[in-house]
Amino acid sequence: MGSYIRTDRELLSNHEKQIEVEAIAKQVISIVVLAAITVLLPGCSRSADSDAAYIRLNQVGYEIGPVRLYLMSKAPQKAPTFTVKKSSGEEVFSGVVGNSGTWGKFNVYPMDFTISATGSYAVTVSGSHPASATFSVDTPGQLCAQPLNNALRFYQDQRDGSEYIPSALRTAPAHLNDQRANVYRRPEFGLFEGIKGDLVPTGLVVDVEGAGGTPAII
Repeated sequence: MGSYIRTDRELLSNHEKQIEVEAIAKQVISIVVLAAITVLLPGCSRSADSDAAYIRLNQVGYEIGPVRLYLMSKAPQKAPTFTVKKSSGEEVFSGVVGNSGTWGKFNVYPMDFTISATGSYAVTVSGSHPASATFSVDTPGQLCAQPLNNALRFYQDQRDGSEYIPSALRTAPAHLNDQRANVYRRPEFGLFEGIKGDLVPTGLVVDVEGAGGTPAII
């Protein structure tokens, strides 16, 4: 039988686990009932969504040069055209959307054009199902600087243990109990992955904080 590592902060009594399972079950039932009402009642029709069109693009932005966007709609488009304008309102391109393909329930229409200068742009589609969106054109360094910084800060804020990185979201070390985590025999799981019965300790205590790499037996 294998081992199962749980720190003291993770342990719940059987009564608390039962309450948690019952709460989850009630939420599931509520969702199912709401879904049934949405399907059965005429007033909850989602026909408006079938007429909508969406423009899919790179939200980070594009480099100077060729740009491809996609127009997507559940209903077929009738002779759609599109224009691209600078934020100043100056038109830099106009044309007809490309041939339709499919992706799931959507008709997909590519829109290809070239941008020769950095800046903010807006694309507008005219036709049976109009749509619009904005995007940026810039150098790779400018486009990627903020997303890379956001990703780095996210992972830094998630760091636990004594070697945390101070920030507005992380002002103190967390999960220090992981330095002395009790090891239990592998339990049996039931509904919603709830643990059946009580955890049985093996007597081993390990350091799973992560600062030293591989967990160490204390």
